[in-house]
Amino acid sequence: MPHRYRPAALGLDGIEPHRRAPFGHNPQVGERGKATQQAFLHAALETFGETSFHATSVEAIADRVGTSRAAFYQYFDSKDDVFRQLAYRFGAEMSSLLQNLAAIEPNRAGRHLIRGWLTDLAGIYDKYQPIARSWGDAVHRVPRLADASLATSDRFMNEMAEALVVPDDSPVRGVVLADLTWSVAYGACFYRRSHLLVSVDRFADALADAIHRTIFGPMEGVNIGPTVKRTTPRSRGLPGFDQPDLSRLRPKGRRTRERMLKAAAETFERLGYQQTRVADITGRAGLSHGAFYRYFDDKGHAFTELAAAAASSMAELLIQLPAPPGGITSWARDYVEEFDRHQSIFSMWQSAGADGKSRASEIVAALASSWADILETRGLGDVDADLPTFFALVEQFPSNRNTRFRFTDEETATALALFMGRGLLARAALD
Repeated sequence: MPHRYRPAALGLDGIEPHRRAPFGHNPQVGERGKATQQAFLHAALETFGETSFHATSVEAIADRVGTSRAAFYQYFDSKDDVFRQLAYRFGAEMSSLLQNLAAIEPNRAGRHLIRGWLTDLAGIYDKYQPIARSWGDAVHRVPRLADASLATSDRFMNEMAEALVVPDDSPVRGVVLADLTWSVAYGACFYRRSHLLVSVDRFADALADAIHRTIFGPMEGVNIGPTVKRTTPRSRGLPGFDQPDLSRLRPKGRRTRERMLKAAAETFERLGYQQTRVADITGRAGLSHGAFYRYFDDKGHAFTELAAAAASSMAELLIQLPAPPGGITSWARDYVEEFDRHQSIFSMWQSAGADGKSRASEIVAALASSWADILETRGLGDVDADLPTFFALVEQFPSNRNTRFRFTDEETATALALFMGRGLLARAALD
């Protein structure tokens, strides 16, 4: 009998609310107290979404509820506390989905199971997008979130590993395949929601096919979906990213500018994008505010230049697909090595894209056109719906691997080659 996917409930319930001391002798609250706490959680989620975690104040959350700061502090220690509780609920709902994911098998039922899971995962991600988008900056502000994040990721990976039926001839270990699957699915939800808008149905269909192909290889009638007409604009070769004209700068000016960019990269990595101020960058560079504004409009301008340089470097490698010289596994080794050089910039992509001052979305759009050309060489599937997965594969999985230090370079490259070759390019054999 085929497994049936059991969707988890989507709500903000989960932690019994308590009133904090010294607000009343009895910490237990009734239905009215529960409703008030829920109102604060919903208001915080909406406010984080409209601005950012960094820019949100307790006053803004209380104003949205129509109450006072004092009422807020009856239930939460701080803005950090409400963020932590929302993050807990986000993780709990995703974990519930994974726990209800039965064994994924090499047949249509297995592919259907993945598809149902992805539909619900996208729904949860969309609801908690402000938390996901602000996560990197929140971790810099609340370091204990990093430890909780690692523990949660370990749990997700183990739950995913239990659901995978890894073929005996798989070139990667089950634990690597599980982390690869989870990383790509989660990252693709971000790109679908933030940059490459496509319906949940198309997204879930395309990604379910790609994941199933990665595990079991292409199977007609199982994980080869119908061809869908492409709407992503065609590229004109390698994307260009408006490199600055430095011809008028003297050698000393160029050195100063490079020094400022180096300090910006180091400061973004240390503090996170949202919490970085121009003063932090100039302080690290040992230069004045005037020197910074001689070359950059604001911190978003500096980040855009760093991101454009990183994207250009990665695009040089990705444009070699679908048939890189030396084979796809050799290509993946080169890609992993190059990614490590720019990982700190990619880790801030979400928060920088929400800032409105950087041009992260423009860079994604430029890359999307070129990478859609690559996917179109397959002659099958839904190119537009596969783009979020393409971006997640080349950014999220290598980034997660660097964060957790779990896999060797060779394991990471092999897994990357497997998903790119079998999952996205639909090849029966890699090299």
